[in-house]
Amino acid sequence: MSRKLASSRYEEIKALGADLIEDYEVVYPLEPFEIADVLGVHVAIHVEGLPVTAQRFSTSDGYTEPVASRNGWKFRIHINGSTPAIRQRFTLMHELAHVWLDHLCADATLTDERAEGEANFLANYLLAPDALVVMWTPELSISAIAQVFQMSDEAAELAHGRVMRAVNRSAIGRPHDHRIAASATRRIEPPAPGLSTLLGLA
Repeated sequence: MSRKLASSRYEEIKALGADLIEDYEVVYPLEPFEIADVLGVHVAIHVEGLPVTAQRFSTSDGYTEPVASRNGWKFRIHINGSTPAIRQRFTLMHELAHVWLDHLCADATLTDERAEGEANFLANYLLAPDALVVMWTPELSISAIAQVFQMSDEAAELAHGRVMRAVNRSAIGRPHDHRIAASATRRIEPPAPGLSTLLGLA
């Protein structure tokens, strides 16, 4: 079944992603373990594969386990450490997206399909936000996106398609794009201004 969301929801999720990037002054390429730390989420990497309890979650990549504590709910993410590192990276961001979007709250009413679609979108967006893709990969190629943002080719292709749709609709340069451009930093100096200058993001 399709996990496509309404256009307005995509924009809402982008704004929520901008909140995280702005609030925690995220450095790129994004390091998922750093995000887990600031959100207070414990991450367990299982080098020989997920434990038997993973069967409850119908996954072979990873899952999030809510844990009751004296101060409310905490979250423990379990990642299959036998998968390639680049896949583990996306899986961790996907699980953190569930946490950031409050999908795991007791009163959450989303269907599993909708929650998975939202988490996939936010994970990909946080790894390579539209504004930063435009600023730091002026050629807008899939290979450049994969290299600069440390993504798999498949994930970079999804990011590329999303950014190209936004560029073609003149939808780059919205408030969340400017917030991200102003607050995110890069571990290596970005290249000379190109398309980002034309779109007002530089």
